Amino acid sequence: MIAHVLLASVALVNPLGLAAAPQRLALAPGGQGTVSVLNPGEATVVVDVSRAAFTLDLRGRPRIGGSATPWFTVRPRRLVLPAGARAALTVSALHRGGVRPGDHASALLLVSGIAGPPAVRVRMRIGVVVVVRVPGRVRRSLALGPPLVIRRARARVLRAMVENRGNVDEWIGRGRLVVKLVRRGRAVAVLRAGGRRLLARSKGIVELRLPARIRGSVRALMTIAPTGRGAPSARRLMSLRI
Repeated sequence: MIAHVLLASVALVNPLGLAAAPQRLALAPGGQGTVSVLNPGEATVVVDVSRAAFTLDLRGRPRIGGSATPWFTVRPRRLVLPAGARAALTVSALHRGGVRPGDHASALLLVSGIAGPPAVRVRMRIGVVVVVRVPGRVRRSLALGPPLVIRRARARVLRAMVENRGNVDEWIGRGRLVVKLVRRGRAVAVLRAGGRRLLARSKGIVELRLPARIRGSVRALMTIAPTGRGAPSARRLMSLRI
């Protein structure tokens, strides 16, 4: 599925499908964009369109809830799509006074159901992230919290908090966050984190599995490497007992 899947519940009758692109739409206030909606299923579906608040939890999983700040409008608010049909939604970013510069994320929700009175209720809900960047000074800043060793039944992991103190969303690509474990001046392991997104003014947890062979005291050098001009970086050095 192309868009962020927030919830899906599909019955075994009247095959239901829904897809939307792009996954993420970035707009300036007053700007417009298009979201393409496709019904790849075998039955006609009715799609209700709405807005919702959007956040990421500490592990980067999407969460929706509460009323959305009206950062955008969308038209139409309902679609009827026969099997294989495609339609376009027009998303318009609003001008809102008195708000701080930077990125403001919310969700465009698409809730679909089989047209007519199906024998079994079938519904699917997907979401597209809409980010409106309010003009003003852009601040980009990342910070690393102190790492902790978490012991589990079959593994040990190194956990650290990453904080986006800036006012724009940051994508920390795979391998960009690196932890080098050093003992007596020699690197004994290099750990690389997977990719994840941090919304503006938010925090997230990063976990890296520790090699079973590494035991005892080490120094952990954590770095987030810049990816280009203006990209933020971060660095932290800590002593650990593994």
